[in-house]
Amino acid sequence: MSVREQVLQGVRAFCRAATGLAQGSVIAASQGALRPAMPYLVVEVVTPGVQVGTDELLRDLGGTYGSMREWVRGHRRATVQVSGYGTDAPELLEQVRLSLESESVRGPVEALYSISLARVVTAQDLTALRQTDFEVAAMMDLEVTYRLDTAPVASPEAASIVLALTFDSDPNPPADLTGGVTLVQHTLWDGGTTLWDGGATSWDDGLVF
Repeated sequence: MSVREQVLQGVRAFCRAATGLAQGSVIAASQGALRPAMPYLVVEVVTPGVQVGTDELLRDLGGTYGSMREWVRGHRRATVQVSGYGTDAPELLEQVRLSLESESVRGPVEALYSISLARVVTAQDLTALRQTDFEVAAMMDLEVTYRLDTAPVASPEAASIVLALTFDSDPNPPADLTGGVTLVQHTLWDGGTTLWDGGATSWDDGLVF
């Protein structure tokens, strides 16, 4: 499922939960589609993919054998138009608006479709004369946010580490100067050893004496 379709279906599910309408009465916008019996709602993504803030480069050690990997995470905002048709259309849209404050209605939809239903941006009365009678209609724009991540890829690691240590000769150094170095899961030299516990006294060009 594409991100656009995910947002669309998430808002459809939220509108059904908020209004109690059947699935066939909350439809996606489509040119030439047959209109269901009124009242019904039409959902359309009108502005997808607006960047929110700055994308972030992330790293962790979740790769093979604990190797480092990196990926980019970004947050995006979409505007989804919900239009209602029929005598009850304004009231149905108000139920949608009110349910934005209900965790019981909003929460399951957000978790299932990985979106966040933010707020109503605009609302408008679309009542118009059709043939010989007026048809009640209304519309509102919902702001929806969601997160995007690129696929993790291997990240460059440190290939070598150079340490230069100088100690004054003292047979009994103070306790607070005693230390060690532990490096795990990093190849430090080509001698086949991958762990140095600080116990060696000298390390030069891949040889430990």
